[in-house]
Amino acid sequence: MATIRSARKKDGTPYWRAVWFETVRGKRCQKTKSFAKRSNAKAHAAKMETEVERRGVGDPEKHTVGRFFTRWIATLKQRGELSTTTLAGYQEKLAMLAAYVGDLRLDKLATRDLDEAYAKLLESGGKARRKNRDGSRDPRPLAPRTVLHVHRAAHTCLEQARRWKLIPDNPARDAKPPSPNKSKARAFTSDEIGRILHAVRSAKENGKETYPDLDLVVMVLLSSGLRRSELLGLALDAVDFEAGTITVKRSVVYDLDRKPLLRDNIVKSDDSYRIVTLDAAVMDRLRARKAWIAEQKLAWGKSYFDGPPLVFPGPGGFPYDPHSMTLRLRQVLRQAKVNGQPAHGHRHSMATHLIAQGYDVKTVSSRLGHSSVAITLDLYAHAVDGRDRAAGEAMGSLIKSATQVQQNSGKGPKSAA
Repeated sequence: MATIRSARKKDGTPYWRAVWFETVRGKRCQKTKSFAKRSNAKAHAAKMETEVERRGVGDPEKHTVGRFFTRWIATLKQRGELSTTTLAGYQEKLAMLAAYVGDLRLDKLATRDLDEAYAKLLESGGKARRKNRDGSRDPRPLAPRTVLHVHRAAHTCLEQARRWKLIPDNPARDAKPPSPNKSKARAFTSDEIGRILHAVRSAKENGKETYPDLDLVVMVLLSSGLRRSELLGLALDAVDFEAGTITVKRSVVYDLDRKPLLRDNIVKSDDSYRIVTLDAAVMDRLRARKAWIAEQKLAWGKSYFDGPPLVFPGPGGFPYDPHSMTLRLRQVLRQAKVNGQPAHGHRHSMATHLIAQGYDVKTVSSRLGHSSVAITLDLYAHAVDGRDRAAGEAMGSLIKSATQVQQNSGKGPKSAA
């Protein structure tokens, strides 16, 4: 509510002050303006009161932050404009933040609340992979990059609240998320690849395989550079046995209920849709895998998955849980005593070794499904630098060899006496 107040200057001259309140960046702030006449101050106070009310900023439903997060996700889902992966990502990241600010009033949420929540997420916002005996998981730090993604989701969500005029300003605008260091892709060495293949094949021979034909999974990842989601989305209709190629056109992601979902003809980007050539040994294994899938389909009968016959399915032919596949691959790395990130480590290894062997970056980029060669160059600059050094040494050897030939033939420049 606006009002007026009388006051006096140092010399005793009276004046009038119009006083009103506005909400700025989540805080209620007093505004004033001075006038020589009472009538002018009163008129301005009335004007500002009307203007503030006209802005219509306020939350009559008194949302909590957590409730608004849920409402926003539901609205996005109804619109159907975003992929299931994007929605699931928003939902997961906002749930992390809601654990710390979810009970606050939306119109009371301040920038400092977000900054404090980010600090807590960095300290103990995650859950340990291993369960305790009672089924609980101990807290663990979240990676700075994950907290940055939490901030971005919060900023997008709260910006919608501002547009809906539930809050006057977006408190995430001035929040300071962590700045993660740019991670470099780590490739497995040739020796490590040998140990990985030995470990997974030994498990198969000894009957300790944690997933049928897990050695084939490793072979496909190393030779194709597929993303985890693309590997699990690979179906038999995308395998051309005559041409020795696979077409990357599907992926397995999580839906909003954290269940595996096959996305048909939808991958990460337009460039992710691609054809990748595989070697004869891998194609022979895929032929055997095709026969295994036929046996599974016959055994399961009508209850078998009625979608495209996936090459690496879960029970009953249904999409396999992506995280479960990561756990299987991580176990193989532990057995092989290799540090790395499955399944991206396999993907990075393919790219790094191809570049190191002299294959052009454009070919490698197309094989990876990157949207531009610039992305490949940025990720694998270390491998490109290695080729550049080798190229420099090769040209140096060429010049040295050519010089020696000229000198031996007697046509080269003679040294000064």
